[in-house]
Amino acid sequence: VTIIMPTLAMMAKERYAENPNSTDAFPEVAIFMELLDEKIHEAKDMLIERYQWMCKQNPESAKFMYENGLMMGYKPEEGIESALKHGTLVIGQIGLAETLQILIGCDHTEEKGMNLAKQIEQLFKYRCAEFKKGYKLNFGVYYTPAENMCYTAMNKFKKRYGTIPNVSDKDFFTNSMHVPVWKNMSPFEKIDIEAELTGYSSGGCITYIE
Repeated sequence: VTIIMPTLAMMAKERYAENPNSTDAFPEVAIFMELLDEKIHEAKDMLIERYQWMCKQNPESAKFMYENGLMMGYKPEEGIESALKHGTLVIGQIGLAETLQILIGCDHTEEKGMNLAKQIEQLFKYRCAEFKKGYKLNFGVYYTPAENMCYTAMNKFKKRYGTIPNVSDKDFFTNSMHVPVWKNMSPFEKIDIEAELTGYSSGGCITYIE
């Protein structure tokens, strides 16, 4: 389940506009973190529901997989959950750079942007570790390489919020926590910045260079 974070950031700004009584420098950030936490829990519920539904399926639904030992740990007497429980329940994300622009006016190529980025990623990591312990299932954080979704999500965002500089003035959101590819920097600089966040994901990472 992938969370489209720029939309949550705009929702946070809307909520603050309805009740602007905070003295914080960036009051929308606190609201955003609450919204994000809610969505991470909702994503967990979606994954559990999907997992439980899958576990009720007959092995005949994937006969080749189960009869040929392709699903490690499968025990016919215990049903397909004996294999599926070794899989990963993943909570993903897109649009970190745009989210930071909406909330604080810069992305994670600047220090204050990186500081907030780490707070956001730490919440993902902490919650997935909590779910993993509580449910005894492999919950993980995934930096979603969502090429198609990045376009679809942006189209929906533009219809709702219009064109916002450095946020929706292009055709797609950035994948997960990537530095936007249009930033003028060397490949080494880009990788060094992204490397500060890769440890928050339990599902690996990928980088794009143009």
